[in-house]
Amino acid sequence: MVIPASLSQNFETKRDVEEKRRIMEAFNSMGGGLYEALYKGEQEEKYESFLSHLGHIEGVALDNGCGTGLLLERLNVEAVGLDFSASLISTARRKGLRGKHLILGDAENLPFRDGVYRYIFAITLINNTPNPLKAVREMVRVSRDGGKFIITALKKSFSGERFLSLLRSSGLKAITTSPDEDLRDWVVIAVFEGN
Repeated sequence: MVIPASLSQNFETKRDVEEKRRIMEAFNSMGGGLYEALYKGEQEEKYESFLSHLGHIEGVALDNGCGTGLLLERLNVEAVGLDFSASLISTARRKGLRGKHLILGDAENLPFRDGVYRYIFAITLINNTPNPLKAVREMVRVSRDGGKFIITALKKSFSGERFLSLLRSSGLKAITTSPDEDLRDWVVIAVFEGN
C-alpha cells in the first residue's frame, strides 16, 4: 500500500493511517448537512461553555477540526479552519465565512509553521485521531507564546483524569474546566507551561 505523504509524515504506522482513512471516510459520507443536523445543537452547547470565559479574543485563531465551520461563524477574529473531511470543508466554504481561511489537512501533521496562533480550538477533535498526544503536541508547536487552548474530548472516550493527563504530558496547564455535567464532553481552557 502506498501511503500519501500527507498521511505518512512522522513515520505513522499503517494502523494509524488506516484509522485516519476510516474516520475521514465516515465524515465524508455523512456530509455537511447531516453533520449539522446531528451535531449542531451539541456543538453550540460546548461553545457556550467556553466562549464566555475567553472574553475578547485577539490575534489569529485556529479551529482544528473545524467541521462545517460552526465555531468559525461565531469567532470575530481572523481564523483558520482545518479539517480532514473534504465534505465538511466544502460545506464550510459554501457559507462564505469572511476573514476565515479553510484548509483540508491532518490535525496530527499541521501544515503550519511554529508559533502562529494565539487561540487554538480543538472541539471534539482528539477522540477522532489515532494519536491524541501527537495531535495536542502539534497544536502546542503552532501556538504563540501565551496562547490559549480550548480543547474538548468526549467523556465516553476519555476519563477526566486521562484527558487532563494527556494535556499535561503535552505541557498544557488547565486554567478553566467546564462544570457543566450535562455536556457530553470534557471542556478545558489551557495554556502552555512547558514540559
